[in-house]
Amino acid sequence: MIFNFQDKPDKEISKLLQSERVHSWAAGKVPRLGNISIPIYHIRGTQYKYLVIENEFYDSEEQHAGAAEYGDIPNLNAFGMPGDSGAIICSYDVRGKGVHAYGMFIGQLTNKDKTMYLFFRLQDGLDQLSNNQEPQTSSRYQMC
Repeated sequence: MIFNFQDKPDKEISKLLQSERVHSWAAGKVPRLGNISIPIYHIRGTQYKYLVIENEFYDSEEQHAGAAEYGDIPNLNAFGMPGDSGAIICSYDVRGKGVHAYGMFIGQLTNKDKTMYLFFRLQDGLDQLSNNQEPQTSSRYQMC
């Protein structure tokens, strides 16, 4: 299920998602693990809010994600790698009712000594698709 950002005030979103453990299945063979470090991130000049994820495991020798590879398994410390654009981040529901999908990987943010990963909110993307349709084909997009 898609996490419902629209029915919650920003303060509640921050409380619910701060440090939330998330995972992503991307191009690699193993899931990438991370934590939501900034639940509500604004980019100047855009109308949308984003999520920022940090690696769950951080190795100071590998500050630049993707710098090392272990055979055919990508750098285990890198949550996002080149080619991962579009990967969905999610977490398991604590009540065991499935998986919450939050966002879609769009790129990296480098901040002095660490690399973080930027995600577009899935709900915003589906709403944008639904609102930009021709009137004769108007319908709601949703995850199946």
